[in-house]
Amino acid sequence: MAVLDDKRTAGRGIVDVVEARLHRLGRQVSRQSYVAGERGFRALLSRMEKDRLRVAYIGGYHTEVGLLVRQAAEAKADLTVMANDPLMTSEFWAITGSAGNGTLFTFMPNPAGNANAASAVAGLKASGLPGEGYTLYACAAVQAWAEAVNRSGSSRLLDFWFIAGATVMSSVSRSTDFHATQHSPREVSRMMRRPQNVVAAMLASAFIFAAFAAFFALAAALAELPSAALPKVLRPMIDK
Repeated sequence: MAVLDDKRTAGRGIVDVVEARLHRLGRQVSRQSYVAGERGFRALLSRMEKDRLRVAYIGGYHTEVGLLVRQAAEAKADLTVMANDPLMTSEFWAITGSAGNGTLFTFMPNPAGNANAASAVAGLKASGLPGEGYTLYACAAVQAWAEAVNRSGSSRLLDFWFIAGATVMSSVSRSTDFHATQHSPREVSRMMRRPQNVVAAMLASAFIFAAFAAFFALAAALAELPSAALPKVLRPMIDK
């Protein structure tokens, strides 16, 4: 098995973890690299074929991975490619065509099939944007942020952070004290002493930090829209 990275920080970091875990399982691993932006992978594929490498885990972006998969198919190489979330885009399939069939990748559960996301998916589709990748996770992050601000009624960061925790946890378990109720800063401070609510805030902290990456992905997508189209996309979130 081969593990490949694109020499970028993210790609190297992911592959470092995969390689370490494979070694702990007693697997023989061949470490390879390519330069981000590379367009020709014939030489790399030839080396892998010579070394009888049949599986490759790649830490890189969809463009290079797609080109490698397509060129492997054209060379009739017996190779299964694995990667992670950068392949969660239709652009990967635009590059590979049918050659992409059989490629494996990991991603979080796709929220596009969730009934609660139907209005957001429809709004994005109406504006010519697919609700793929981290887009819907970014929408959820924005909604959680807006609801937390409305519920806290306070500009204090600690108060907001606690309400954000309650907002996220109530959407999961409906077991917290916050159900469309606005609390004063004093009430917030008192409720923060409850252990179950402290746990809720801690769990939400992890969620919100992870959501920042999703938020930037959405911002990048919206930047491609003409300014006149922005209200149409954002109004459903603002109204809620």
